[in-house]
Amino acid sequence: MLTEESAAVRFYDERYAAGYMDDWPAWKKRRVANFIRALNLPQTGRALDFGCGQGVFTEVLRTTLPGWTISGTDLSSGALDMARKRFPGCEFFPLPAEAGASSLAPFDLLFTHHVLEHVLDLDRTWELMASFLKPAGAMLHMLPCGDADTLERRICSLRSDGIDPARGNRFFYEDEGHVRRLRSSEMEAAAQRFGFQPGARRFASAYWGAIDWITDTGPDCVRTITDTTQARDDVAKGALRRLRFALLPLSFARMPAAKLAGIAKQAPSPKRSAKLVAAAAGYPLAYCVDRFLRWQSEREWQSAGTGSEMYVSFFRGA
Repeated sequence: MLTEESAAVRFYDERYAAGYMDDWPAWKKRRVANFIRALNLPQTGRALDFGCGQGVFTEVLRTTLPGWTISGTDLSSGALDMARKRFPGCEFFPLPAEAGASSLAPFDLLFTHHVLEHVLDLDRTWELMASFLKPAGAMLHMLPCGDADTLERRICSLRSDGIDPARGNRFFYEDEGHVRRLRSSEMEAAAQRFGFQPGARRFASAYWGAIDWITDTGPDCVRTITDTTQARDDVAKGALRRLRFALLPLSFARMPAAKLAGIAKQAPSPKRSAKLVAAAAGYPLAYCVDRFLRWQSEREWQSAGTGSEMYVSFFRGA
């Protein structure tokens, strides 16, 4: 019989083998890199990408911190094998089962990107992360945020099943591997238990960023997010319908840009050429909508005091 942990290993091995999180958009990598640079870390040190997956952000760490030694660790051996092949400039090793079990510690910086919403035992994970760090180490975490006053949280509050308290207040549409959605105050409280004090923090997808990713994912995503079958009442149902009416045209308008990118990768053929012509006809509008939403998302990222994704850093004195 599989334990919870071994079942999780199998679950993620299978997902990574199918291409799970094999890459991220260039703008997201730049955002992460800029946040790291803004921390004004020393010129040299050792950093660990905890829950590195296929190593995409391990490589971002390496290029952002050129004087540092960069390592990655994960519970999935399959993901680590792929990471070693893709990014030979970084070191990768299996995640130890217990705190203090790694001979490669201590590190100056521990980094996670969308990891803490997946782990089964959060307290144990904090103990393990803290054990990797020097007494004066730093942490940087990026993960979904459950703070109030975001568009996504307001949408979820319109549904009877929108926020699931039995699964750590996760939102109804989240990835099946997510087991919680933490508030920024909960992250700070957990870090303080291990002697870490809050540093910089930024938020993404308060409003425009949410519209950006929902409409960019496609019309089916819009329909799922605005589904009225679980609406709390008639008022909520009306609000979801109005939101669908607003978001669906944006999503359809953006489709030619996505289609052009996909069609360009196909083998040449008359059918491919016809698709290219059709997609190109709608591209000017798609480009304008894309640029506007990405511009608004970036402006929001620079100043938002809340969001559905948080970037938080913590520092511990010697």
